[in-house]
Amino acid sequence: CQWNGSDGGVIQRYIIYSQSQTMRLCYTEVRRVVMVQQRQTQKTEELYSSQVIFYSLNKKFSMYVQCRIELDEPIDRNQMQKAADETISRYPYFRVMLSRIGERYVLENNDAPFLVYDDPEKPTLEPDKNNRYLIRISASGTLLNICFCHALTDGRGIFPFVKTLLYYYAVQQYKIDPQMKDVRLAVEPVSEEEINDPYLAFDASSADMASLRENQELVFRLPDQDDPSGTYFIHTFHTDCKGFMDFAHNVDGSPNALSVLFLYRMLVKLFPEHAKDIVVSVAVDMRKALGVSNSHHCSVSIIPMRYDERMTAMPTDKVETVIRGRII
Repeated sequence: CQWNGSDGGVIQRYIIYSQSQTMRLCYTEVRRVVMVQQRQTQKTEELYSSQVIFYSLNKKFSMYVQCRIELDEPIDRNQMQKAADETISRYPYFRVMLSRIGERYVLENNDAPFLVYDDPEKPTLEPDKNNRYLIRISASGTLLNICFCHALTDGRGIFPFVKTLLYYYAVQQYKIDPQMKDVRLAVEPVSEEEINDPYLAFDASSADMASLRENQELVFRLPDQDDPSGTYFIHTFHTDCKGFMDFAHNVDGSPNALSVLFLYRMLVKLFPEHAKDIVVSVAVDMRKALGVSNSHHCSVSIIPMRYDERMTAMPTDKVETVIRGRII
């Protein structure tokens, strides 16, 4: 994505992708404490939800997402720190830390300094190295990295935070109003829509949890090995945003569905003997379906997509229509 400000633009490109290490899931009822700012006063609200995914408090803090933003000039970290201070004051539900109480993981308010670090290439959410926050802002050179735990929010949930941060950085660094639309400012109260719990709209009382069958259907897995040192690798590539979006539109696809199709076709070329066994998962934002369009909570669900021989033989535009139909 590109943002063109009144002065010709600050951001060259915006990339979001996830990096995952050893993942340990904890399905539990969660007591969440959120500070909700009012115009003159402040109150505390407790939100309850179930079936929320949280991750273990270990050094391999898993399933976190990076938003990498490259500016067209070196970042002033002092000014970025001022922008971060303004920004986190607007999002009290992100000013939290993950604590363990008995067998539960609980989000609690975090009063520690919210710092800007200098490791955008290799950020960490290890609690002791991040003042126990679940969000980390790093800046060095022209690279800005907003890293966050996927249990706290998702790509759409973090985007208003990113916009507010960029807004205040432009104000601090360039002494101008960047004229960005739909930016949440520090002086504004937090709306009820932002803290709406998507799981309150979903009744799971009668849902049957899936169980593993004795004769499990074969699912292809990449032939990799666990690295005992915990080393992980990030592979990135750059592509023209407009060209990719135009192509997705022309084949009746979406960026999400098209990326999944390309991934599948790549795996089939590398491992043709497993063409019938490959399942690629599609991430789907459930906010609209649950009626919580502006909620900051992680509202992503995963749809497994198995490709059969019929879909393999289809042209790109037709298979994209099938994928989008399955998602809908």
